[in-house]
Amino acid sequence: MEELKRKFQEKGRAAVTYLESPRGQFGSALHNFTESTYAASSWDKDFEDELFRRYEIEAPADLATWLASATEGLFRSVGAPPTWVGEVDWCFHNGAPLEFLAQFADENDVTYYVFRGLTGEKRLFFKMRAWQGGDRIHLDGKIDG
Repeated sequence: MEELKRKFQEKGRAAVTYLESPRGQFGSALHNFTESTYAASSWDKDFEDELFRRYEIEAPADLATWLASATEGLFRSVGAPPTWVGEVDWCFHNGAPLEFLAQFADENDVTYYVFRGLTGEKRLFFKMRAWQGGDRIHLDGKIDG
């Protein structure tokens, strides 16, 4: 039991250290910005890493202005942006936000969010997220079009 307690404490300290680091602070600011501006999450590691790399190189004076410029046009919706039932959960592919197409609910009150993207071969594919109340339903894979 002491070993398990020690491991949890180590993980907790590592998480706090990360959140207090420049990279952690950037990730938190990015997520808050994308959620409030685009109704989108930004918790994709490749996406965050690329933006943080650019941020470090460009060293802007104002983070909010830089985030607005750096993310402009990335979180696209065919119509209205999603209205999330659970946590904001945008789909990404290879570090790029996919385009939001639609959302719908089924007879079990599960809400589905449909996104689309193109592969390197310009082949259309779709990904979905699903939420029932506050619980995420995990959907894996992609649907080729």
